[in-house]
Amino acid sequence: MFTDEAEFSRTAITNFHNNHYWAEENSHLIEESHHQEQFSLNVWVGLIVNYFIGPFFLPNRLNGPAYRQFLEEELPLLLEAVPLLVRNIMWFMHDGAPAHLSREAREFSNNTFNNRWIGRWARTMASYDPRFK
Repeated sequence: MFTDEAEFSRTAITNFHNNHYWAEENSHLIEESHHQEQFSLNVWVGLIVNYFIGPFFLPNRLNGPAYRQFLEEELPLLLEAVPLLVRNIMWFMHDGAPAHLSREAREFSNNTFNNRWIGRWARTMASYDPRFK
């Protein structure tokens, strides 16, 4: 299962090069770029075979315990639509985010995914499958 997170906010970089405004007369258009109210969303999604998992909204400041809580409590609910056979053989991919590298997340991933997870600090194939030694 390939996964990733992205943060969306009002203060994100905006590409004004592709904006085009058409008017009968020059309206001296002003593009508002600073806003009084700020928001930010941290969105997680996954993709396995032909199943789209999520989206799930994570805390804006994701840490190890919060990510482990997501893996332990929310991810199983999100995976209910995926057949059990697929879930039993899938590999789970983390990226290099600090929360993914926390001891809590790594221990949970090792125990839950039977060492079938990809990311920094993951055990190699040779460490648990004698065919790869």
